[in-house]
Amino acid sequence: MGELRPPEPPLATDRILLRPFHLDDAATVAAACQDPTIPRYTMMPDDLTEDSAREWITRGIEWWPRGVARFAITRPPEARCVGQIGVGFEPELKRAEAFYWLDSRVRGLGLASEALELVTRWGVRRARSRSSPSGYPRRQRGVAASRDPLRVHP
Repeated sequence: MGELRPPEPPLATDRILLRPFHLDDAATVAAACQDPTIPRYTMMPDDLTEDSAREWITRGIEWWPRGVARFAITRPPEARCVGQIGVGFEPELKRAEAFYWLDSRVRGLGLASEALELVTRWGVRRARSRSSPSGYPRRQRGVAASRDPLRVHP
């Protein structure tokens, strides 16, 4: 699939913008992860401090070229991170896995669904644009090329 990089322009809807994490997001990430629901249902550590959040952000930035895209979910015009949406690509297996968490103050607003739709469409477009022995084929078996490009058939 080639080296994974953040999309330009950034993925966005009228309500959210997905951008790479910045080190200045560390305090917000650490505070959000104090909610026991996030570490309970995700792989985020339950003892995340601001320093360890900076390390987590740095590792996440390093994972982009390895096929793991992690985006901060923001609500323009504010740039403050309100959650994470990510996707890990496994081109050799022709699959990907999405993951997310949201700050408790913005749950129930449909932001995770919007973010998931954005990264899924981006990932499918990216996969379809690559054609190499090590990447996804242009015509992916099981993905409908109809009005709903995300519908998967057995």
